[in-house]
Amino acid sequence: KQWYQRRVPLRPGKIKEMEKYKVQISQFTDYKAQWTSAQGDLHEQLKTAKKEAKESGEARTRAEAELEELRDRVEEMALDKEMAEEMKECAELELERMTEQHDEIKQELDLMKEEISSGSGGGSVDNVRIKQL
Repeated sequence: KQWYQRRVPLRPGKIKEMEKYKVQISQFTDYKAQWTSAQGDLHEQLKTAKKEAKESGEARTRAEAELEELRDRVEEMALDKEMAEEMKECAELELERMTEQHDEIKQELDLMKEEISSGSGGGSVDNVRIKQL
């Protein structure tokens, strides 16, 4: 027989030691299976976390862009409001000026009517002037 085919008789201490090693190998095999499974789970969790981080980053970018757009719109609205207030002020000043002008013309017309009714007016010239007013 070849040297590797020979059987060596085992002593009782060696048998116990081999049994101990057999149990350890079995435990290590179980541990390796658990570790491999846990590693797979962690790998999946990492993939999921990376995907969520990417989606979160994209959502943040979209939200920032939308916020910037809203800021621009608010700024435009503020400018529009300011222009409208200036136009309102101009219109109020024009209204005031026209009201004063109207009051002056009305007073002048009332005076002319009084002159005509009292008979001291110049006749046709005053009638033409009244019609112009």
